[in-house]
Amino acid sequence: MIFLNPSRNPSSEYTPVPSEQMIVRRYRSLSEKRQIETYFTEGLFCNHLTNFDDNNEGILEHPGGYNNLKGSLAADSRRKRQRMDEGIDIVSDEEFQEALDQYHRDSRHQHFANCWRLGTEEKDNIWKCYTQDAEMKAGCAIETTVGQLVAALPSWPVIQDEDDGFGPNNITQTSEWNLSFTTDTCDIRFGTCKYQQDENPTQDQPAGWNAAITFFKGEDFDDEIEFRILVNPFTSNVFIESAADGTPVAFRPDLEEDPFLKLPAATEWMANRLILAPNATEEQRDKIESWLNEFGVEVGSGSDAGLEVIESTNAGTTLQDKYEYTAELAGLANYDGSVEHLEHAMGQFLTKRDWDVWPVVDLVEINSDNAGTFLEAYWHRSEEPVFEMDEYGHHDIQRVWVRRFTDPTEEPEMWKNTLAEEAEQDTREQSTG
Repeated sequence: MIFLNPSRNPSSEYTPVPSEQMIVRRYRSLSEKRQIETYFTEGLFCNHLTNFDDNNEGILEHPGGYNNLKGSLAADSRRKRQRMDEGIDIVSDEEFQEALDQYHRDSRHQHFANCWRLGTEEKDNIWKCYTQDAEMKAGCAIETTVGQLVAALPSWPVIQDEDDGFGPNNITQTSEWNLSFTTDTCDIRFGTCKYQQDENPTQDQPAGWNAAITFFKGEDFDDEIEFRILVNPFTSNVFIESAADGTPVAFRPDLEEDPFLKLPAATEWMANRLILAPNATEEQRDKIESWLNEFGVEVGSGSDAGLEVIESTNAGTTLQDKYEYTAELAGLANYDGSVEHLEHAMGQFLTKRDWDVWPVVDLVEINSDNAGTFLEAYWHRSEEPVFEMDEYGHHDIQRVWVRRFTDPTEEPEMWKNTLAEEAEQDTREQSTG
C-alpha cells in the first residue's frame, strides 16, 4: 500500500484520488511506432496544457471564495509592501477578475500532463478520438492500476536542488531526469479530473492553488473519466502570490522550444496488459507484438511471464476470461453534489453485470472535505475476492465506506474506515444537539 502523507500529499486537497486497485488505461495509435516506443523506452510523455483542445484546462470560470480571495490578497499585499503608504489603490472587481483570469492562464503554462482513463469500460468515442482511428482498428490501450502507476513515478530526486525562492526573475527548471513528487522545488502531482459545468454551477472551483485548478476540465470532456499525472518542473509556486495592488500574479515560463516533456518512470514494469482496439485484426496484433519484441518487451499469455496482448474487453468475454476483477468509477460529473446522483450510479453498477460471472461486487464510496465524493465499483470473478474490504481508498486522507454485495436481493456487508466513523458520529451529535 502506498502511503499518502497528508502533510505532503502529491495530489491536492481538491483532487479526488482513487483506490490503488482502480484500473487505468492509456490509449495509443498504431499508425506510428513511436506512439508505443516512447512509452516503453523513454517514459511517460507529458503534453503541455496549452496543447489540449479543452480551453478550460487550468482556467477557472467560477472561482470559489472570490471575495475572500480578493480580501486576503489585498491584506497580504498591504503587509508585504505597505501598499496604503505607497498610495496604491485597491483594484475594482473587474480589474481583479481580469488579473485572476491572467493568473490562471499563466499557471496553465507551467504544467504538463500525462493522461489515463479510469476503469475497464470502453466507449467507441474514446477509442476513435484517442487512437485517431474512426474504424477502431489501428489502436491499443496500455493498462495498469493507479497504485502501480504511482509506484512507477520517481519519488526522490537524483540530486536535491537548492530552493532559492520564488521570483519572476528567478525562475528555475528542474531537469526531467531529476523530477520527483517529494521536493518543494518542483511538482509531480496525480489525481482524478473533475468536470466543471459551465452554466450555474453549485460547486465552485478553488482559486489560487495551481496544483488544484489544473485538475478541472469542462463538462464536454466528462466521458474521459481522466486520471492524470501533472508535472510542474519550474520553481515552486504552490501558494498564490499578490502584486502591489492586491491582484494575483503567476509567472509564465518560455516554452517555445519545449512544448512537452518525458517523465522517466518504470513504464514496462507497471504495464499489465495491452488491449487491442475493438476491430483490430491479426495484422494489428502481429504489428504490436513485433514492435514490443523490438523494444525488448517480452510478450506472454496466460500464466506466462511477459506483457499479455488481449482483445478488446467491449464484448465482455475477454473480461470474463482474463480478469480476476474489473473496475469502474462514477461521480466526477456530479455537478450538484447530490446524493441521488451517487445512488443512481450504485443502482446501475449492481445491475450492470451477470451475477453468475461476477458473484461479488464491492461498491466503494470515497469522500474528502474539498474533493467531494465519488464512487468506485469492483466486480470480482471469484466468490473470494482478491482484496479485503479495508484495502480500498486512502485511510489517512479520505473517508471510506465499502459495501460488499454477494446477492442483489440481500443487504450488503458494510465496512468503514476511522475517518468515516468519526464523520458519522459528528453527524449524529449535531442532529441530537
